[in-house]
Amino acid sequence: MPARTILTGTAPADTGDRGWRWASIGLFASLGAGLALLAYGGGSRTMPPLPAVVILGLHQLLGIAFAARAWRHRNLDRRTRRAFGMVTAAFLLLLGSSCLRPAYPVGVVFPSPADLLRLLFGPVLLAGLLLLPMRTQGRREQQKVWLDTAVVVIAGCVLMWYLQIGPGLTAGHIGGGALAAALAYPAGDLVLIFGATVVLFRGAAESARQPAKLMGAAMLAVVAGDVILGYRQSHGGQAGADQWQFACWMTGHFLLAMAAFAQCRQAGRHRLDTEPPRARSVSGLPYLAIGLSYVLLLLSVRGLPLRVVGVVAGGIAITAVVVARQILASRENHELAITDTLTGLFNRRQLHDTLRLALARGASSGQSTAALLLDMNGFKQVNDTMGHEAGDRLLVAVSRILRDNVLGHDVVGRLGGDEFAVVLHNIESSANAQAVVERIVADLRNPVLIGDAPVRPRASIGIAVSRPGELTVDQLLHFADLAMYRAKADTRQSGTTSFAHYDRSLEGAAQAPE
Repeated sequence: MPARTILTGTAPADTGDRGWRWASIGLFASLGAGLALLAYGGGSRTMPPLPAVVILGLHQLLGIAFAARAWRHRNLDRRTRRAFGMVTAAFLLLLGSSCLRPAYPVGVVFPSPADLLRLLFGPVLLAGLLLLPMRTQGRREQQKVWLDTAVVVIAGCVLMWYLQIGPGLTAGHIGGGALAAALAYPAGDLVLIFGATVVLFRGAAESARQPAKLMGAAMLAVVAGDVILGYRQSHGGQAGADQWQFACWMTGHFLLAMAAFAQCRQAGRHRLDTEPPRARSVSGLPYLAIGLSYVLLLLSVRGLPLRVVGVVAGGIAITAVVVARQILASRENHELAITDTLTGLFNRRQLHDTLRLALARGASSGQSTAALLLDMNGFKQVNDTMGHEAGDRLLVAVSRILRDNVLGHDVVGRLGGDEFAVVLHNIESSANAQAVVERIVADLRNPVLIGDAPVRPRASIGIAVSRPGELTVDQLLHFADLAMYRAKADTRQSGTTSFAHYDRSLEGAAQAPE
């Protein structure tokens, strides 16, 4: 069984990666220490312990430093640098608000300079978030994103009306400053909810995906802290921040600092790729927003006549059934968009997307990624002599063999016709890829029953391996294709299934990227 020389060469090691990893551990340790101080470090109900305040300030200073570095980093594209310029400004607004807050307590004098800086933070951070390179979308998908975003923002309005704005307007025991703060801060929080929702639904480009997710999570953490504070104020509580609210703020500031940290860490291998539009899985966030709104509706009708409560409960039940049906239909449409209808494997488009993500994760984790291309031999003869239905059964049988011989996180796809592909994630060496191929070859030796006739599948398999950050999707598949055609030449001589590794000699002009 012939096998060819494996592509050699090493990707340069990231000598600074260990330092980044230790820095990341230090940041997480600081968050853990801050949360532990809030839980067990004393302090009053409205005043957290001083070390926790110091850690919050440290996160703000680190966020400014990392965001400013990303803003001026030459390896980042202009759009990403502009985005982190806005993030730097947002951090400066937060720091200024924190420094002025002891002189201007929340809700006592409104709007104070500290309040103005804090309220400006949301729009500036949103501007930075929207400046990040976003994933390419088709017109219909953009429409769905904006509709889903509208659902979540409306649910946020309902939540804030129930917890903050409504009680604040109807309560007669809170001062004018606290009431104004209870109205202004929810408006700013809706800006943050809008930004976080856009990131979750639309998705950033691969070069900024992790920082964008961290920024979205930071926005939600800050909103949670504001909601806790506003609820206490509108229900007659003290104006100061309690430990729960301070913990949410600390987490939000930490996540913002981590977003800038992650962008700086990725800057050394930054490449702005424009991803083609692709099918995305169904998001549950709009449905969670609908559920939250109905829970608040049920809480609001407590004490009303039973007839009203029954009508409301019936409307909620009908909506729940319709939403469940919509979820099933959306998942079915998503599966049709990403799978091959005959074999149930990923289709060509989804396989390309999966391979792109595998290469990106391999570049981050330092693991290699392999692509296998399999082309069946003699398939046309089966179609011509036994009929197209027999050919379809043979394709299904081969797809089952491929699926049975890969691990759960590896992916099998049908590229079209009688050609298949396999993506192997996080392999240690080319020997792991060859072990998978040898299992496939062993199963292909067993005849497959097509009706009453046994048919022995034959195939040619090409293997190509990309070390971390070495090859693009198109390059890796091209190399696997060259290896597959070399295996096909061996198959013609031996008459059996064979495989070959990519070798530079197969294409003298092909050069792996530096």
